[in-house]
Amino acid sequence: MMKMSRVLTMLVPAFLLAAEPDRSLDGVAAIVGDSVILKSDVNAIVQMKIAQTGGSADLLMQNMIYNESLEELVDGLVLVVKSAKDTNIVVTQNEVSEQVSSRINSIMKQNKITEEQLIKALEQEQGISYSEFRDRMMQQIQQELVRQRVQQFFVAGSEMSRAEVRQFYTDFKDSLPAIGESVRLQKLELALKPDSTIRQNAFSTINAIRQRAIETGDDFLGLADKYKTATVVPVGGDLGFVSKGTLAMIRLEQMIFTLQPGEVSQPIETRLGFHIVKVLERRDSRVHALHILIPVQPSAASVTEKTALLDSIRTATPSHSDFAKAIAAHSTDDVSRAYNGELEWQTVASLDKALSGSFTALTEGAYSSVQSIDNTLYLYRVHQYDENRAMNLDNDWTQIEQYARQILMQKRLGDLVKSWRKDVFIQKYQ
Repeated sequence: MMKMSRVLTMLVPAFLLAAEPDRSLDGVAAIVGDSVILKSDVNAIVQMKIAQTGGSADLLMQNMIYNESLEELVDGLVLVVKSAKDTNIVVTQNEVSEQVSSRINSIMKQNKITEEQLIKALEQEQGISYSEFRDRMMQQIQQELVRQRVQQFFVAGSEMSRAEVRQFYTDFKDSLPAIGESVRLQKLELALKPDSTIRQNAFSTINAIRQRAIETGDDFLGLADKYKTATVVPVGGDLGFVSKGTLAMIRLEQMIFTLQPGEVSQPIETRLGFHIVKVLERRDSRVHALHILIPVQPSAASVTEKTALLDSIRTATPSHSDFAKAIAAHSTDDVSRAYNGELEWQTVASLDKALSGSFTALTEGAYSSVQSIDNTLYLYRVHQYDENRAMNLDNDWTQIEQYARQILMQKRLGDLVKSWRKDVFIQKYQ
C-alpha cells in the first residue's frame, strides 16, 4: 500500500508540505511590503523543481533554481500588495476559504481518507500541523485568485493576429507537446430510409397522440403506453431541464425552445423517427420538457441489403481513390462526401471504443467493420496514421492559437508585475 506521504506529495505542492521551520534558525529570503519570504519556503520549491527534473542538480544549478523560485514568490506577493490597493481586483476571504475547503476535500476524496486521517498523516509523516497546512494553502490560493483577477482585468481580451500565431509556431514549434497516437479516417455514411408506408404510419400515430394530449389533457407520458401496438411502440421520457447546445438532435432542441409552458409541439422528424415534446416549465435559460418518440426503422431486408453493399466495398480492399469513388456514389453525408470522405485528425484515445475496436489494426489502408448507429450505417478506412503526431498549423490551428495566447498573456503579466515592482518595497537577502 502506497504511503500517505507519497500520495500527498503527488497531490500537493511540496512547499505546502514542508515541515514547519524553526524560525529562530530559519533565514529571511526577502521582504515584500509587510510580508516575509523565508528561505525554507524557497528551498521547498527548489527541492520540488529538482525532483521534477530527475532528482539531482549541481551547486550552480541549485543556485539558479533558488533565484528563479525566489523571484516567483516575490512576484506573487507583489500582486497581492497591488491588489489590496486596487478596487478592480477583489478576492474575498470567503472565496479563498471556499477554494481551500474544496481542495482539501478533493485531497481526502482522492486518497479515500477522513479529515482525522489527513491530520494524522500531516503531523506524523510530514511534520506539519493541519492549521499550518491550511494557512499555507490559503496563501497559495489567494495568490492564484489574485493572478487570475489581474489577468482578467489587465491582460485578457487581446486578440492575436494570424501573423502572430504563425510567428509563435515558427519560434516554438519544437517545444509544443506532441498530439500523440492519431488517425485520419475516411468515412462512408449511409442513412437507411424506411419506406413511405412505415413513415406514414408513424406520422399518423404521433399526430393522434398529439391531438389526444391537446384535446383531453391526458397524462402526456401515459399516452405513449396507451398507443403501444404490435408494430408501433412509442418511447416516452422526461428530458429534465434542457440547456441550449445539450441535445444531440438540433431540430428537436430548437423546437423545445420555441414552446411556452403547457404547449405541445408539432410532430418533428429526426433520424430516429417522429417526436412530440411538451414544455412544463422555463427557468432562466433552461426548459423542462417531456418527450414522446415513435421510432421509424428501415425494414430488415433494407438493412441486410445495405450492410452487404458496404461489406463488399470493404472486402474489396480498395485504395484511397477507389474508396473515394465509392463514397461519391453511395454516401448520404454531403459534407464528408465533398472531401472524399476524409475527416480531421483525431487521437486514437478520443475514438469511440466500438469504432477503434472494429479495426483489426490501425494501419494506413485498414478498414473497420460495418458500424450501425441510429438507422445509419458507417464504414471507415484509415487514411493516415501517426504514432505520435506533432502539431502543425494546418490541422491544429485552434490549439496552437491557445498556446500562443497563453504565452502572450504570461509575457504581458510578467511585464505588468515588473512595472508594479517599482511601487512595492522589496528587500532580498543572501
